[in-house]
Amino acid sequence: MPQNAYDGLKPFFWLGTILILAAGLYFLFWSKKELAKFKQVTGIISFLAKTHPDAVGMPDAKNRYVQLSNFDKPFELYLGGDTGDFLPEFQAYDQLKMGDTITVYYNETPPFVNASAKIIVFTQQINKNGQPYYLRGDMNLYFANFFIMVGVLLALFLHFYKS
Repeated sequence: MPQNAYDGLKPFFWLGTILILAAGLYFLFWSKKELAKFKQVTGIISFLAKTHPDAVGMPDAKNRYVQLSNFDKPFELYLGGDTGDFLPEFQAYDQLKMGDTITVYYNETPPFVNASAKIIVFTQQINKNGQPYYLRGDMNLYFANFFIMVGVLLALFLHFYKS
């Protein structure tokens, strides 16, 4: 019989800590993923806009949408712009034009995020004639570092806390 509520819940606290550390490691490995391991599609731009009819929620002035003629889903690009935003590492979106041939590197939206996603939000990079026109920023690396630090601090607290 546990002596107090903390003793009874301690295994659940450890489970939560392990899940936080696992999320941190997932984000860390995802942020370090090589470009060749992403899915890619090359095609002609058939749609460029600040909004898209399939976008969920209110239009965001920080997003742009690109659709290729030979691919059924549009790609969302996050351009940021405000202080504190996770900006792309590089972007020259405004130089892209309808009819340009580009290569898009992306990840499908995971089912646990939104199984019915009609827009690909995990656009990693866009190249035109071998030159990058969009490079996703290091947002996942920041999340990874945050989750790992929180997980380690929680583990230390749980280990040294005496009830």
